[in-house]
Amino acid sequence: MNIVSHQLRLGYSIYNTWLGKYIHTWKLAEASNNKHTNTTQINLCENCSILPVPFLEDNYSYLICCHNTGHVAAVDAGDAAAIEAAMQQLVVPETCPRPHLTTLLTTHGHWDHDGGNQELLAAYPSLVIVGGKGDGVSCCNTFVNDNDTVQVGHLQFRCVWTPCHTPYHMCYYLESKGKTNESKSMLFSGDTLFVGGVGRFWEGQASDMKYSLDVLKKLPSSTHLFPGHEYAVKNLMFNSFVEPTNIDIKIKLKECQKNREVKLQNVPSVLLEELRYNSFLRAKNIPLKVESAGEGGDHEVDCLYTMRRAKDSNKGPALRHQ
Repeated sequence: MNIVSHQLRLGYSIYNTWLGKYIHTWKLAEASNNKHTNTTQINLCENCSILPVPFLEDNYSYLICCHNTGHVAAVDAGDAAAIEAAMQQLVVPETCPRPHLTTLLTTHGHWDHDGGNQELLAAYPSLVIVGGKGDGVSCCNTFVNDNDTVQVGHLQFRCVWTPCHTPYHMCYYLESKGKTNESKSMLFSGDTLFVGGVGRFWEGQASDMKYSLDVLKKLPSSTHLFPGHEYAVKNLMFNSFVEPTNIDIKIKLKECQKNREVKLQNVPSVLLEELRYNSFLRAKNIPLKVESAGEGGDHEVDCLYTMRRAKDSNKGPALRHQ
């Protein structure tokens, strides 16, 4: 059973047309002088740097620079101007060649994630634009499937198929070495998995989200999560209705609220911690009174359906427990 209301589905259909592109461009112009977050570069690894790029009301792109080659990948380049400006802000070791944009890793074909692809391709004609095969990513010239790999300098990204938000949504997984030679894992999760939540089920069922979350749960528990939006506070507030006695949710919510008061980022999070306060990752064991998703009566699927439906309609306080 599809979770999206007729009204939302109509708006979504319009969003995926030229009119949606026009609206996206207008919103970019409106938000261009007001960054939603004062971001900080993240240096988890010896051989790469990650710079979150805020744009629109709550979106994040990410620049990932290979220190060995200077090659840069941009994840979800929804705003070309923001990407160009952020390229000048990258801080890299003196031994790193001059950073240059070579690759766009696009998680899915929505304007706020691929709306800058065309402009960046015009500026950099040799740009490799990666997207899930069949997802309609703008200007895509490198179509990928589950478990395909993409090379950016010496960095190798693995494509992870996570259907539900869109049919061929791809997350991008990177393993590298930390500064003390320990393994570091990073997931660029687009609109599948957020801090404290998951994306809307625009083109999938609750069973599709269960499949996607099961795949992501198998990643190393130390994996750092880099989602496509700054939704942490809203997600955790909703989770506090789902699991009112969960102390981890209360602690994380206070931390994220404090960050947002001074426009600090709540990314990345860590998968092990998400398993404690992200109610969608915990759906199997939540004793919620569920609605049927019409997919066979599996409690976890029905719980995901019930939670996402309640969140979409702002009815978190109405959730009831068994």
